[in-house]
Amino acid sequence: MIKEKDVVLDIALRIEKFLSKRKNIKVYLTRTKDETVSQKEREEYIKTHNPALVIRLRLNSSEGKDKWSADGFSANYDRKNMGSKRVAGIVLKNLEERMLTPNKGMKPAKIYKDIQVPCIEIFLGYITNPNIEANLRDPNVRQVIAEIICKSIIEYLDINRGE
Repeated sequence: MIKEKDVVLDIALRIEKFLSKRKNIKVYLTRTKDETVSQKEREEYIKTHNPALVIRLRLNSSEGKDKWSADGFSANYDRKNMGSKRVAGIVLKNLEERMLTPNKGMKPAKIYKDIQVPCIEIFLGYITNPNIEANLRDPNVRQVIAEIICKSIIEYLDINRGE
C-alpha cells in the first residue's frame, strides 16, 4: 500500500516545480523530503514566510468493508478567512471538471491556529479504496492533480489581483 505522506509530497513537489516557473509566484513547502514536521513547526514556518495562500494536501482513509465505496474529494477551508472559502471553491470546481470521483463539497474548519492568510486542506481521495490507491500510484494521475491545483492557485491569485 502506498502512503499518504509519499503521495502528497510527490504532488506538492510537482506543484512547486510548475508554479516556480512563474515570475510572480513564490512557493514555500513545509517539507521537501520524507521527514516529519509538527503542526507547530508548520505554523511557525507559515508565519515566517507569510504567504498569500496556504494549501495542505491530504488523503482520506476508511477501514472495514466500506473501503471499496469510500470515494470522493473534498476541501476544508479556514472558517475565519473568507478568502479560504473562495479558493476552496475554485479548487473543488476545477477538480470536479477532471476527476472521475465525486465532489463531496467543502466545510469550515480550524486548520491552523493564528494564521491570518487563506488556508485550505484538500482531501484528494480515499487511499484505502484499492481503486483510488491504484490511481494514485500512477505518476500521470498525480501530475494531473498537481496541474489542477496549480490552475486553481493561479485563478485565485488572478481574481485577488483584480480586486
